[in-house]
Amino acid sequence: MNLSLQQFVQCDKDKSQVTQQLNCEYWTFKDREDCKAFCKLKNTKVSIRDCSNCQQRKAIFTSVSKKTFSNPIEELKESLPQLNYFNKEKFDQLQAERLKKQSFADKAVSYSNAELSQMVGGKVSQEVYNKRKAECMGCDRRHNPSPDKEEIGWCRSCGCSAKNSRAALSAKLWMPNLECPLKKFGKEQGTGFNTSDAIDSVKGAVTSIGNLFKKEETNEEKSN
Repeated sequence: MNLSLQQFVQCDKDKSQVTQQLNCEYWTFKDREDCKAFCKLKNTKVSIRDCSNCQQRKAIFTSVSKKTFSNPIEELKESLPQLNYFNKEKFDQLQAERLKKQSFADKAVSYSNAELSQMVGGKVSQEVYNKRKAECMGCDRRHNPSPDKEEIGWCRSCGCSAKNSRAALSAKLWMPNLECPLKKFGKEQGTGFNTSDAIDSVKGAVTSIGNLFKKEETNEEKSN
């Protein structure tokens, strides 16, 4: 009895969450709020390993067609006559959407942590700033479309927009927890809390995170 069906199903709660359909009537995924595979018989979350070792599994299909098809979609239609099947193209698209969401979330968290470190511990010393600046100035990932307004420029590797002045390296290099995405420098200690740096970071975080969300919304509008 085949354990896995050649079919992908979506979670109703988050359409970007996709998994391969298992060949068991007790197994469910699409109607789960937490987007986790679940066994209705044992009333618990399950993994493929759990299902493969289960002796109570009740197959949806006892066999999968071995007929040769020139079109894989037609094969799926015949062997799995369910309405919610997905081909590989759709699966890849959903996976890309999920990675995009993760990338955006990681970027927002990373930037917030850098701003928070300046708010709590103050800016790094002038010496640390100068060392970081030297690394950036010699890096081919640096770009500066506004040299008349910005001393250093922006980093292509971190993904920050040149439209965001707070994301400019002349501002970010002062943040203690800033880490180069190319591992050229890491976190440093701040010079100590002061009100000016704290206010600067709070304003910067509010503006920059807001700009990140606007950028995501704009990208989604363009893709639709």
